[in-house]
Amino acid sequence: MQGSRPPYRPDIDALRGISILAVTLFHAFPRFMPGGFIGVDTFFVISGYLISQRLVADIRSDHFSYLAFLWRRAKRLLPALFLMLAVATAIAPRLMITVELQSFYKHLLGALTYTSNFILLSESGYFDASASSKPLLHLWSLAVEEQFYLLWPFLLLFAHRAKLLMPSMWAVTITSLLAAVWLTTINEAAAFYLPFTRFWELGAGGLLALAQQPNGLLGDKFHLRIGPWAGLALIIPCCFLLNGEMAYPGYIATVPVLAALLILAGTSSSGEHGGKFKLEPLVKLGLLSYSLYLWHWPILTVHHWLMLGNDNLQTITTALFIALFAAIATYRFVERPILHKKSFQPLAVKIPVRAVAMVLFATLPFQFLLPNATQAKADRYAMIENKRQLQRQNIKSESCIKQFSNDAYFCRFYGDIDNVQVAVVGDSTANALAGGLGQILAERYQVGTFNVGRPTCPPFTELSESRGWFSNPPGVCKGLVDRYVEYIINDNKITTVVLVNLAKSLSVVEFAEESSPLNPEAQAKLASQALKNMTARLQRAGKHVIAVVDMPYFPITAAECIHRLAVTGDAAQCLFEEKSMIGADYAILLSLALDQPPNSCVYSHKKLFQHRGKYSMLSPEGILLVRDSSHLSYYGAKLAAELIIEQCAIKTS
Repeated sequence: MQGSRPPYRPDIDALRGISILAVTLFHAFPRFMPGGFIGVDTFFVISGYLISQRLVADIRSDHFSYLAFLWRRAKRLLPALFLMLAVATAIAPRLMITVELQSFYKHLLGALTYTSNFILLSESGYFDASASSKPLLHLWSLAVEEQFYLLWPFLLLFAHRAKLLMPSMWAVTITSLLAAVWLTTINEAAAFYLPFTRFWELGAGGLLALAQQPNGLLGDKFHLRIGPWAGLALIIPCCFLLNGEMAYPGYIATVPVLAALLILAGTSSSGEHGGKFKLEPLVKLGLLSYSLYLWHWPILTVHHWLMLGNDNLQTITTALFIALFAAIATYRFVERPILHKKSFQPLAVKIPVRAVAMVLFATLPFQFLLPNATQAKADRYAMIENKRQLQRQNIKSESCIKQFSNDAYFCRFYGDIDNVQVAVVGDSTANALAGGLGQILAERYQVGTFNVGRPTCPPFTELSESRGWFSNPPGVCKGLVDRYVEYIINDNKITTVVLVNLAKSLSVVEFAEESSPLNPEAQAKLASQALKNMTARLQRAGKHVIAVVDMPYFPITAAECIHRLAVTGDAAQCLFEEKSMIGADYAILLSLALDQPPNSCVYSHKKLFQHRGKYSMLSPEGILLVRDSSHLSYYGAKLAAELIIEQCAIKTS
């Protein structure tokens, strides 16, 4: 026998409605609602509140059963999840090329095992694929919740027996919050995805639930009349003022969490007092919130693929209505029948039949809209050579690491290790170029090439800090640059140094004379002077210097380019105007970079990428020049190497 189920609270469904509305609008219209991701935080608070309320009641009445708890969670979460995953798995082969399918199946495994957050964390950072290529991306939050559900019941049970329930919950919640604030400053991706740095949000809900127990700090009749409206006054500005550029989740996440707590506190735990916050449209949307959360992102992803990135208000709105329809159908025919039936036996036949029917209904249009010819096209354009271009080359070798510490994220010798005459240094775009250049130099001149660097670490000795997309620990970039410059200067065999940096990354670089990144023009001027200083220093040591500063940053990934070709057969889908990928920092730096010391060479990728007056991701032969949005493919690197040798006359002995 289990403790009595808490009374229905429409205010909680209203808060769910606000949360799912924020998340959905953020995913559909990120510029309109850049802070809508806080809906996930409020979902966490709701989950912690409801789960803790039920668990504490069961534990105190001596009715707690861990297996019964897991069974309730399974009935609540798994049927709708399995349905969505079945539809996604049926559609994926029609839309994805092989490299995308491999990623999809990995994320599918993560969804089935509730480890999506760990998988996404392992992929996060500089080389992460775009979000639009991951239809199961949103399931990371469900994984965090499930990991919480696995541990939280035992904590409450043992703490109750030790008569330390409230202190234990406070200890876990505060520790988790402090860990989240600290880790956000060190590794934002880890703080975002790791469960323990998110547990405080669920724990906060749990603390309120405990306080509103009959013998709790506040009591079961406590309600804060202004709570819902005060909470709403906090949530709405967060949705529009927060954005993905801010460090999150750090202390900023306390604002949406507090807002959710205020709304929940507007009604007593018994539901008999307060309860004024129950706007009917939000309540109805809240009832659909779980199904809508499951469906909205995969449908928006499919929409993005089908529209080839040319999304507009009308098509996005249509996609959202399809997601709403799918959510209503799932709630009506799958969620509700299972949740409201005490006996599962009558549903043993009905639910599988309904699920199969819904899968067939959802995937039927794709049998006609995307016939096998589409996959044939994808296979044609995603030929073996192009699939290979999507992959990164090996970035480290033991012989190179012996010369440097693990601070060198890229560290490799190419060709004859005893005859290294060329060094390619800088950020990850330097590493992308080094493979092709190293092979060409080895084949043509029988010389070795040395590559060392870190992502978003430009080859400037004036560097102070460099963070941004790739989490570089404080001081690592400057220390590494100082070491490899000294190594190059002292090695008389090295005659040519190629300095490479992605101009777009200048926005996350701090120079020694400044405490933080400046505006694009000021940043570019500092970078140009730093490049000039580095060139002059190397020239004084007798080195021939080549600067490469204009790697374009395409608005789509290489995989998306292949998909566009697969659907349309038109290579123009991978052509872009120069202004669509070059920001102010790029243009300013490129103009300033031309003013370099005599005898140095500034190489431009323009000849490599220009086609019909635009920038193309493909060579004239239809082979990818890039492996993602901003890094040369191995094929592209070899073509760039030929141009560099032709234009800058690499010196070898």
